[in-house]
Amino acid sequence: MANTPPDFAPHEFRKSSFSGENGNNCVMVAQRDGWVAILDSKAGLDGPRLVFTADEFDALKAGLSTSSDDPNC
Repeated sequence: MANTPPDFAPHEFRKSSFSGENGNNCVMVAQRDGWVAILDSKAGLDGPRLVFTADEFDALKAGLSTSSDDPNC
């Protein structure tokens, strides 16, 4: 894996399985070379992105899964 994340092209993004059924609330995800990028579809495919290593993204998903059981979150 390179130290610098790739420049993800718009066609690399897909609707995340974590997105709701409502088309207005979509999280888009792209994955390449050990990197994961996410964006809010309302901002457009050229909008701001969060980019993580695959390990960081796995930790994020695990944390979100754990916090969803916490009534204080």
